[in-house]
Amino acid sequence: MPHGLRFALLGPLRAWRHGRELDLGRPQQRSLLAMLVLRRGRAVSDGAAIEALWGEAPPVRATQSVRILVSRLRAVLEPGGPPWQVLTTVPGGYVLDCGPGTTDLDEFDALLAEAAAAQAGGDLTAAHARLTAALALWQGDPLAGLPGPAAEAERAALDLRRFDALERRLDLDLVLSRHREVIAELTTLCDRYPLRERLREMLMLALYRSGRQAEALGIFDDTRRRLADELGVDPDDALTTLYKRILDRDPSLSAPAPAEGPAPGPAPAQLPADVADFVGRDDLIGELAGLLRAGAAAVPVTVICGMGGMGKTTLAVHLAHRVRDSYPDGQLYVNLRGSSPDPLSPEAVLGAFLRALGVPGPRIPEDLEECAALYRSSLAGRRVLVVLDNAADAAQLRPLLPGTASCGVIVTARSRLPGFGTGRVVDLDALTAGEGVELVARMAGAERVAAEPAAAEAVVEACARVPLAVRIAGARLAARPAWTISFLASRLADERRRIPELRAGDLALESTFALGYRQLDAGPARAFRLLASSDADDFGTGAAAALLGTDEYTAEDLCETLVDVSLLESVAPGRYRLHDLLRLYGRGLPEAERAQALSRLVGFYLDTAVAARLTEEPGDATVRSLARTQAPAFADMDEVRRWITAEARNVFHTLRQCDTDPSAGPLVFAASYLVRSELHYLRFPEVLEVAEAIARAASRTGEVRGEALARSALAHMLGLARRLAEARRECEAALALSERCGHRLVTADCTHLLGALCLVERRFEEAAAHLTEALAMQRTLADDLGVTNSLGLLARCLFALGSGEEALATAEDAVERARAAGSEGLGARLYDLATILRGLGRSDEALAAFTDALDFFAAAGDPLTGGRILVSIAELHLDADRHQAAAASAEQALAGGSGDAWGRARAWTILGQVLIASGEHDRGRACLTEALDVFTTLGAPEAADVRALLDR
Repeated sequence: MPHGLRFALLGPLRAWRHGRELDLGRPQQRSLLAMLVLRRGRAVSDGAAIEALWGEAPPVRATQSVRILVSRLRAVLEPGGPPWQVLTTVPGGYVLDCGPGTTDLDEFDALLAEAAAAQAGGDLTAAHARLTAALALWQGDPLAGLPGPAAEAERAALDLRRFDALERRLDLDLVLSRHREVIAELTTLCDRYPLRERLREMLMLALYRSGRQAEALGIFDDTRRRLADELGVDPDDALTTLYKRILDRDPSLSAPAPAEGPAPGPAPAQLPADVADFVGRDDLIGELAGLLRAGAAAVPVTVICGMGGMGKTTLAVHLAHRVRDSYPDGQLYVNLRGSSPDPLSPEAVLGAFLRALGVPGPRIPEDLEECAALYRSSLAGRRVLVVLDNAADAAQLRPLLPGTASCGVIVTARSRLPGFGTGRVVDLDALTAGEGVELVARMAGAERVAAEPAAAEAVVEACARVPLAVRIAGARLAARPAWTISFLASRLADERRRIPELRAGDLALESTFALGYRQLDAGPARAFRLLASSDADDFGTGAAAALLGTDEYTAEDLCETLVDVSLLESVAPGRYRLHDLLRLYGRGLPEAERAQALSRLVGFYLDTAVAARLTEEPGDATVRSLARTQAPAFADMDEVRRWITAEARNVFHTLRQCDTDPSAGPLVFAASYLVRSELHYLRFPEVLEVAEAIARAASRTGEVRGEALARSALAHMLGLARRLAEARRECEAALALSERCGHRLVTADCTHLLGALCLVERRFEEAAAHLTEALAMQRTLADDLGVTNSLGLLARCLFALGSGEEALATAEDAVERARAAGSEGLGARLYDLATILRGLGRSDEALAAFTDALDFFAAAGDPLTGGRILVSIAELHLDADRHQAAAASAEQALAGGSGDAWGRARAWTILGQVLIASGEHDRGRACLTEALDVFTTLGAPEAADVRALLDR
């Protein structure tokens, strides 16, 4: 099917692309598309299109109108844009490359050809079945509702073809002695087409053979009267001759005797019953149904794979029922038991299929190849659908495939069947949230779901939207009308009970998962249990190796084994994901090494986070002190950012799992640096929450070093958020702990942080004292980065204390140190320098330094600090009464999400002052009031400044 397109012409014009129905636009656009499809790859010129659409009365700009219609059709059929491949312009006009087998008309023609071949070969039953299937494709009047002369002509031609097929089928009904069955249909047709004598002839014969001679003769009298009244003619010779033969009771008019020999058995119809409450997957079903219905050069095969519980069998059976009319010669079904210890052999399946196809038992060979050959021969020329459910592997499947394209095959399997290499493979995923809620409503009652919609969503999410789990939950509610949905949601909320809770009658999620797990050898089984230890969303081979206690090559091999049996999902090369419910199932299996596995994972993330930070800032002595091993180096900061993008959430999940593990203190400290330098990656409030929990756990167990690191991380993050009182409390606690355990680098770091907090609080003398003390320790410890950072903040303290020239020299020294070291702290030191230059009235130099700092943080991808610098630039413009420029910078900071509440409050303060200066007092006061509320909540000293502005 080229480009995934399929068209319906035998009714209203419709089109699909990869199973999704397209909006074909207005009637004239649809008429042009119908013409292009019916030309079957031949060019349609502008002139032919104009005549087809408007006949002898085209509009003034008809050619331009045609080209506009073609352009709109291209946008519908090829939404990706040029180069056009489906609807192309050629020297002779326009060509639609829809290819053979892409329309229901193609399928209609193929079925008519098969019917003719079967009738010529004497198989009248098969011919009748194919004609019946062909007529079932019609969905009303062909090209219904399309305007234009061409559409009208094509509609008439298609109607004639349908009527011809209908007459052929009715003839076969009479030949096959089905005269009683067709009387009602013939009566309706004669009423609709009262002057079609062939229909009346067949109705007379059917009535006569059913013992209703008088009614048959009455049909002739009615026909003669109608013809005379409306056309002035007599019935034709065939109808008149039949009338005379019925009068004479001609024995040759009797129904044909059945053919000698045993009557053919019924066509196999082995499909299990379709589920009445099937929901969702509409686009996928439409696409797969199109593939199975389309004429093709090879057997259409659909492989549906996925983990246990995803609804593979349910979907396969539903799909089979959807397309069964296209396979009138029968449907074969078998559960191959691929997930069990004893899957069915191909020989056993072939024997059962051949017997269902009418082959006597003694004729079925014992040799597999001979049996498969007889199976293919028995299916040759027949339209049979074969459903092979729960396949084990490609070797089991290959002998079961038909040999001719007239048959279709649906396969389900837990793995993607390596080595099979045939057909369209579908990896079945979970339901959407809406589909899950709809399934619960269909099973438990729409009224109950409408009364508790949030609880229904909670149940679906607890089931991870796995169809089997949702179905079990719905069944439990249906069997317990006294239960509220909220009650079931509360039972499922307990992860320890969730898997046992998902059981109803003979449905049990645990049993379904166990089928896959029991296929595993000891190594992959242990790997599954250990991988289930982690809450990570996904993991790479490095994390997998840490969990499994092995090298990355072996870990990847084990993971791929689990992917093959759908117990693990491969989301990218070398990256894997464990489904939530499978994780819970894995944790329910006995495993003594889980704690050690999780500890190894913490170590892996710590080592990698340390390596990431040292790539960003090699001079960070405090983080370097956390390194336990020679961690893998990152090539550059781009590689660091890619790692953070992939792993930040997983680091957080691992921290959260370890929120009662005091040994995780070093990891939370390293993660806090990622929070500070890459705020848009890690979730700030949640890391704070985890850091607090780890600090509490360390305090309970006396893990002084871990608690010092955790509280130091907390202090840094709280200070960054301008939660000053909390930051000071944690910093003083961390300082005391670091002095107690002798971690001098943390002691120096906390002393520096106390100075920074005092600076923000405008306690300049105290700040200078702390920073001077920190500098002395940092120089002793050869902590060059610490020295540079403390110098930058000390410069600002000196300026505030009135030592302007000393402050400027100190700030310039810090900038040069940072520049020489290639430090990531250069941006912050430029900010310090710009702040001092602003205070000295050197506005142009200050603006240049602020701009350099802004460029630095933009390149580093730090929106928080970048937003704060924009606010400082706005303040600089405000100093110089450049109100428009000040407002522009403040608004830019707000539009970019200035990073945090403190930065936004500063921006509102500037906007308020600008608005008041321009005479918009009410709007200005509103901005200042907004800023005051934020500063007051944070306990920031800027609250007093804003209050003074409002008072003034």
